Amino acid sequence: MCESINCPICFEHIEQLYRKWSCNHYFHESCVATWHYSCPLCRTSTRTINEIQSTRPDDPTNNIMDIMEIRQLHNVSHASRHLYLNAWTKRSCIEENHEMLIKEPYGTIVICVNCNLIKAFNRLH
Repeated sequence: MCESINCPICFEHIEQLYRKWSCNHYFHESCVATWHYSCPLCRTSTRTINEIQSTRPDDPTNNIMDIMEIRQLHNVSHASRHLYLNAWTKRSCIEENHEMLIKEPYGTIVICVNCNLIKAFNRLH
């Protein structure tokens, strides 16, 4: 990597880049380990699938399943998919026909498998 990147939390140099959310902000993993909501810089709440899968399964705040388990959840009806795809903010996922999983465990989750993005919605249908 050409440029030096400092963690915006502790201001120390980041040796190994860690991204918890889909924005392009990097942190030390330890600096945002207990930060479970949105990016402290831009407030995006869309987390990367890689981050979700790397969280400890015994962590009581970790209530998101891995991608293989998510694939087994109940699908949103074909007639209702457009509601969530229209609300998906990264339009290039739709335009480039990425694999989009739209599941409803309790609310509804939408996952772009290609971009490793996940977003939760209150039910729209």
